[in-house]
Amino acid sequence: MRTQGIIEGDAYNTLRYRETVAPGAQIFADVHVKHAVPLGDWSLEDAANDTVERGLADALIVSGVGTGKAADIGDVERVRAACPHVKILLGSGVNLGNVKDFLRIADGVIVGSSLKKDGKLANPVDARRVAALAKAVEKI
Repeated sequence: MRTQGIIEGDAYNTLRYRETVAPGAQIFADVHVKHAVPLGDWSLEDAANDTVERGLADALIVSGVGTGKAADIGDVERVRAACPHVKILLGSGVNLGNVKDFLRIADGVIVGSSLKKDGKLANPVDARRVAALAKAVEKI
């Protein structure tokens, strides 16, 4: 069960709002956002292209199905192939074990739960986990 109801993108108003409050800000847009199910059967590639071409996103975020759940690496590869010149970030599930694989395709990661004590989102940040991930990224 999804608790948010229907979520709709609103590029028209988002772009105008950005122009008013922070013209230099970039828009990082999640494609097939986690904790949601797309209505209809629009492909991931079509959604990614539309988000860049019509929504004017500066970067695309590819996530797994929920917090702490890794994206399917095949999905990341499909978005990269569909939008080869766009920044791509991973929005969930990146950890010490998979960061190397993801960063060979993506440009960056957004990390939360894997850096928390015991990998639990509600726990405080674990400095050892942060240092280990930072060290792994430096080697890439």
